[in-house]
Amino acid sequence: MEHIDYRDVKFNSIDEFMEYDRTHDELLEYINGEVYLFGSPSSNNGNIYLFASPSPYHEVITINIVLALGNYLNNIKSRCRVYSAPTDLKLGDNKFIPDLMVQCVKAKGKYFETVPPLIVEIISPGNISHDTILKRAVYEKFGVKEYWIVYPKEKHVDVCFLNGKKYFSGTYYEDEVIESKAIDGFKISLSELFKDAPDDEEIE
Repeated sequence: MEHIDYRDVKFNSIDEFMEYDRTHDELLEYINGEVYLFGSPSSNNGNIYLFASPSPYHEVITINIVLALGNYLNNIKSRCRVYSAPTDLKLGDNKFIPDLMVQCVKAKGKYFETVPPLIVEIISPGNISHDTILKRAVYEKFGVKEYWIVYPKEKHVDVCFLNGKKYFSGTYYEDEVIESKAIDGFKISLSELFKDAPDDEEIE
């Protein structure tokens, strides 16, 4: 498959982007008319925004949450399942690749179109505002009930919960326990979430 020519790519609609995305290898997000490409050095070329690949510690946190949440959903025989990147989510004229999300319906082809009750994004260097401002605003707009923002280096988690049409957030530290309001009965301690964390000086 051919790859993006960063100088020339422009999209006039979500349909045009989705057709392009379907025929290319890159992991692309399309948010508010802008394209975001993951797995490349951080920079900005025209309307293509590039971010570095996730670190091994990022993957450790992902696995910790997937195991805890996946086991919980299986144990209660829920029809919901937890999905990790690169599973695609299309909300309106936007397409995301959340680090983690819970879905209780089947995907439409290669992506989901249903608003998930829970999304988790894990902060990586160079993309803090992408998760904390840009994605937060769009997830709030589309009614994602609960949104977790995980900070690996600082070892804390911001939990945003939708009350009406607006997010209200709280921050969890150290050995505190997050009790999800979106996934009834699910809880996880930060010690479990950050299990097998490297020494601070090893975290990028």
